[in-house]
Amino acid sequence: MKLIYNLILTGSLFFAFVSNAKIITPFVNGGETVHPMDPIAKSTVMLETDSQYCSASIIDENILLTAAHCFADRETWVKIHFSGLEGKVSITSTHFIRHEKYQDLNETTRNDVALVFFEGGLPPGHQPVSLLNDELNIGDELQMAGYGEGSPQGELSKIKLKVTEILDSVNLIKLNQTKKYGICHGDSGGPAFKLIGGQLFLVGVASYTEEANCTGYSVYTNATHFLNWINQKKSQIKSGLK
Repeated sequence: MKLIYNLILTGSLFFAFVSNAKIITPFVNGGETVHPMDPIAKSTVMLETDSQYCSASIIDENILLTAAHCFADRETWVKIHFSGLEGKVSITSTHFIRHEKYQDLNETTRNDVALVFFEGGLPPGHQPVSLLNDELNIGDELQMAGYGEGSPQGELSKIKLKVTEILDSVNLIKLNQTKKYGICHGDSGGPAFKLIGGQLFLVGVASYTEEANCTGYSVYTNATHFLNWINQKKSQIKSGLK
C-alpha cells in the first residue's frame, strides 16, 4: 500500500504521520510571502486545534473548507486565525463537519474534506472565494497557499505548480513538486486556486504528499467533485443542523 504523508503541524515540532507511525523531518516549501491585500490572503486562514495546525479557505461569510485529516484526533474545538493589515483576529469554534466517508490512510476512498462554521462573520479585509464549477485539465497552472512550517506565528505563503495528473475516480489532483518547491507541513487543508479572467477560483484542498520530505508529488482533493456535499452541509449548518 502506498504511504500517505499528511501535512499536519503538531505543537512546536513538525511531523508527517504515515501508516507505520514514522516521524519525518520537515522540508521548507520555498513559497513567497503573500501580501495582506492579495486576494489569496483575503480568503485563506490558519487553523489551530489542541493537537495540530492546518490551513483553510473561506467559502462563505461564516464557513471554511479544509481537510478532514485536520480533525483526525476527534478534536472538540478549533481556533481560526485571520491575518490582515490590521493584525490578527482569532475566533474559536466548536462546530465542524468531516466527510462521513473520510478514511485517513486510504488513497482510493480518502474523502479528505471538512467544513468549519464560526459565528460573528468575517473580520475586515477578508472575503469568501468561489469554488470552481468546471473541470481541470492536465497542465493547468494552480496557485497553492498555506501557513506551513511557520505556524502558529508564521506568514502565509504561496507557490505556483502545474497539474500533472487528475484522478477523477478518487477525486484527487496531483501536482509536481520534484524541484523541492511546494506544500509541506502546516499546509494541510490549504487551497489550490485557478486564475480565470483575473478571478481566483478554489479547485483543491491540500491532502498529502507522496514523499516523506515533501518532494515528489503533492496531492489535493478535487473540491469541484464535492460541490454537492459542500452545498448540502452548508445548508444544514445555516439551518442549525450538524
